[in-house]
Amino acid sequence: MTIPGGLRSCTFTTFSPRIFFNSTLVPPNTSGNRSDVIFVTFLLIGSYGFCIVPLLAVFISRPKYQHFKTAVASSSQAGDGPRKRLLSAHTSSVRAQAAKLEVQKNASSVKTPNRGTNRDSTVPGSKTLPRTGSWCARQVGSSTYNQLRADKSRLRSSSTQRPVFRTFRSQTPAPPDLLVSEKKPSGLVHYKTKCDEQVKWIAQLKELLKTSNQRFEGVAIVVQYLQARREEGNKQHKELSQELLNLQGELETRRQTCDKLDREREELEKNYQGVIQKLSEEHQTELRELEERLQQLFTAEQERLQQVLNDDLGKLQTQWQEQVEDINSKHETHKLGLITSHIKKLESLTEDYEQSLAELTRSYELEKHSLEETFNQTQSQLQEQISKLNEENNSLKEKVKAKEQVTKTHVQQDQKISPQSLYLEQELESLKAVLEIRNEKIHEQEKKLMKMEKLMEKHVELDEKFNLVSQENEDLKARMDRHVALSRQLSTEQAVLQQSLHKESKVNKRLSMENEELLWKLHNGDVLSPKKTSPNSPTISFQPSRNSVSPSSSHATSPR
Repeated sequence: MTIPGGLRSCTFTTFSPRIFFNSTLVPPNTSGNRSDVIFVTFLLIGSYGFCIVPLLAVFISRPKYQHFKTAVASSSQAGDGPRKRLLSAHTSSVRAQAAKLEVQKNASSVKTPNRGTNRDSTVPGSKTLPRTGSWCARQVGSSTYNQLRADKSRLRSSSTQRPVFRTFRSQTPAPPDLLVSEKKPSGLVHYKTKCDEQVKWIAQLKELLKTSNQRFEGVAIVVQYLQARREEGNKQHKELSQELLNLQGELETRRQTCDKLDREREELEKNYQGVIQKLSEEHQTELRELEERLQQLFTAEQERLQQVLNDDLGKLQTQWQEQVEDINSKHETHKLGLITSHIKKLESLTEDYEQSLAELTRSYELEKHSLEETFNQTQSQLQEQISKLNEENNSLKEKVKAKEQVTKTHVQQDQKISPQSLYLEQELESLKAVLEIRNEKIHEQEKKLMKMEKLMEKHVELDEKFNLVSQENEDLKARMDRHVALSRQLSTEQAVLQQSLHKESKVNKRLSMENEELLWKLHNGDVLSPKKTSPNSPTISFQPSRNSVSPSSSHATSPR
């Protein structure tokens, strides 16, 4: 016998976990050993009731269905829950099979008197009783009774089987068919029929044994499955306990390592603090050394710069003296040049004057009367110019004298005051003037840059505004186009609706007129007359009117 899980026999130990996965016979994973044992006992009791009780019923010649009833009652009293439902279903199937077999036997039975080896055995005082069972049942009962009587002596010899047969004889009285005295046929026909009946009963018993073996194998499979589940649970329990112990050991070791690491961390913190103190002390000492070195370098650099400054001052003094000498020489040369130029101008003027006089005299002779006034004017102008030039000459002479005095005073003051300070002051003033000029230029350029940046920002803002305005303009144009299209569509729809309304008004008028005609006809009783009913009746004309109106109305309402 094979099952889907791969079990070949009831002695096969391994079991697939997929078998009976959704069955009610499988207990939950958390069930105890007690429930498993109770379940196995109930199954064994049920199998005992299905296997052993029918055999005993056959040997004791009870009706088969009564023994099945007792077996089912005992098993139903012993079992509970889903096991009770299984046993009741099995008993119902067995009852149906037994009923079919009895019907077949009753149909094939022959009504003949029961004749056998004990045909002369009659009980005194017995009477003929009516036949309550089938002929096959009487034959089997008589044969079993005769066999029991024949083997009575043998059973008495064995001490183990004696109480069993006593109980059977005390519990099961002899059937009434055995007490009937009838003549039984003799010969091969009787034995042949008897053998056929016994073969049939043996086949039925084999079938019962087969079904009981199948049930027993199912019980064994369930027991194997439960045992496998129990072993798996024990293995899992052992594995989990071992894992728990391992985890506890790991926890302890990690706790120890954690404590060790804490101690090491404290030691490292202490060492770190000591190292920090040492480094801070070394840093302080290095800072002091650096300060001393920097102070020494500063003093050396200061002395060097002072020496360089003194050298530069000496050089500048010599340069200033040279420049003063150059200026004096240039002043003298310029003075001499001015004097010579003045003399030359005077000479040229005198020459011009003489020439003009000669020309005037000549012209005077020619144009004496006409040029007297002009001569006087020119003479006065020339006199004024001469006076101015004389005054300028005098002022220049005075300026030269003042400059000579100033130079003399400057020389005297320069002898008293260091010339380098004056030069430095002049240089500083010139540098300040240059710096002020450059600062003014820089401020002007910054102002120009600010103005340019403001103009650029305004330009960017104006560009953005222009873009926004252009986008809004495009949106407005698109909206205008949409509004124009909608207005056109609405105008067309309005025209269509007006047409549909006009049609509907006409249809309503016509319908109202037809309704009035129908009411008038109903009032006068002319509707029932077949002569006045026309093919274009109002009921027929009403339907097309609705159909004619519906397309226009649907066309009018569809855009909205």
